Amino acid sequence: MQTALQFGPVLVHLDLLLRGLEKTIQLAALSILFGTLIGIFGAVGRSYGPRVLSWPIAWYVELIRNTPLLIQLYFVFFSLPLFGFKLSSSTAAIVALSIHLGAYATEILRAGIEAIPKGRSRLPNRWGSAATGSSATSCWCRRRVLFTRRSRRNSSCRSWEPRSSAPSPRKS
Repeated sequence: MQTALQFGPVLVHLDLLLRGLEKTIQLAALSILFGTLIGIFGAVGRSYGPRVLSWPIAWYVELIRNTPLLIQLYFVFFSLPLFGFKLSSSTAAIVALSIHLGAYATEILRAGIEAIPKGRSRLPNRWGSAATGSSATSCWCRRRVLFTRRSRRNSSCRSWEPRSSAPSPRKS
């Protein structure tokens, strides 16, 4: 017995499927943007902030990572209106997905920050204080040195490692 796929009923509603695809891409892009921002602020706050700030961030990360995403979506969409926050379905999806991604991004970026050797993380402070003594220069140096190292550490691709095309000279 042979079966043939019947795409006729699906193709009748192709315009609805394309609108759904467009909406899905919009929700994903906005959730990724906001979730990444939450992750950056959370990782910096947890790594460099005081304990008063670090503990609530750690609590948030553990709470979100230990509850299923579907429960979080239900909570945002159905429970927040009980507290007076009425959100549209799209806004609720963006909020829930951003919060979910923010928790995971916080841990990923925090691990990248902590993977930097201590000597490397003290270098921007020395550059900033030695050059002008201003904190603005220190912030610039910190971003320049640490952020590039963090992005390299967090990258799954190791193509950034320098490779020499010339063979090393041999001493005879």
